[in-house]
Amino acid sequence: MDMDPKDVDTKTIQQEVFQETRKALEDSGLTLNFLVKKLKRELNAKVTKTQKVKGAVHDLPKQFRKITTTGIIERKMIDGEMEKEYSDGESLIQWDEEAHDIQLRALIEAHRLRGDYPAEKKALHHEGGVDIIIRDCVREADND
Repeated sequence: MDMDPKDVDTKTIQQEVFQETRKALEDSGLTLNFLVKKLKRELNAKVTKTQKVKGAVHDLPKQFRKITTTGIIERKMIDGEMEKEYSDGESLIQWDEEAHDIQLRALIEAHRLRGDYPAEKKALHHEGGVDIIIRDCVREADND
């Protein structure tokens, strides 16, 4: 940013800062394609839940997994085939659920990156008569 201060305007400064920031991010591997892939993965985020239940579990729905069963395990065989398993211990089951909190944050971020929200402008007043306005310069430079 080697310029004569008289020739520098706000748009030029915003554009230069934006260009430098974007180049630094891309040089470190944070390209737009990389960020889009990560964001899409977060939009489909799931969380694994684990529950401990008393005894052996039977006939779990398809989305549930039995991890283990503890204690003394008895298996009942009928005609040479295992029918059911019984236990005096506990079973550990798992299932996956939608991670709505992560998905919502990713959705908000996707809308923000697309520019669907207006740039935030906040006016700060200082005693002494100086008005300060803070803007989201990256978004404004991106939208121009």
